Amino acid sequence: MGVRRKDEPQVENIYFVVRESHCLGHEEPHRQTVADYRTEQGIEHHDEMNREWRDIVLKKRSSGPTVGAPSARSLQLFDMCSYDVDSFRAFVQSDGFRGLFDADDAALEELARDEDKLLAFSMRFLNQVLFGVESIPIRPGARERRISKRKAVWAARRRDAVARHREDLERQQYGE
Repeated sequence: MGVRRKDEPQVENIYFVVRESHCLGHEEPHRQTVADYRTEQGIEHHDEMNREWRDIVLKKRSSGPTVGAPSARSLQLFDMCSYDVDSFRAFVQSDGFRGLFDADDAALEELARDEDKLLAFSMRFLNQVLFGVESIPIRPGARERRISKRKAVWAARRRDAVARHREDLERQQYGE
C-alpha cells in the first residue's frame, strides 16, 4: 500500500501480513522477506504499471476540496482510463480524440497494439483532464472549434425548446 505522509513529497510503500483462516500459506515452514516474495510473484511490473494511477488517486485525495468536485464527465473518463482499457483504446482511436489532440498517427496505432503503453498513456490523459498537466498537445484551434460547435448545439436545443414551449402554449390557448 502506498501512503504519502503530510508535508512529504514522496509516497512510501508499506507492507503488512494479513492472516486469513483459509490461507494455509501461514502454516508453511518456508519464510521469506517481503522483497523475496514480491520478486517471486513478479509484482514489480504490476506496481510499476499501477504507480501513476496510485499517484493520481493520492493527489486527488490529498488535495481535498481545493480541487473541487469532479464533473460527471471527469468521473466517466476516470472510470474508463482506470477500469475499461478496451473503451479507452476505442476512445483514443475516435475522430473526436484525433480532432482535439495532436497525436502522431503511428503513436496512436502503437497504443492500439500495446496495452502497457496504452495504460501509461491513459494515466497521462487522466493527469491532463483532472489536473491540467498538459502532456498531450492540443491541435491549434481545436478547443475554439469544439466550444463553437457546443455553443451551436446548445443554441439549436434552446431554439427547439422555445419552439416546443410556444407550440404547447398555443395548444393550451386554443384548447387543443
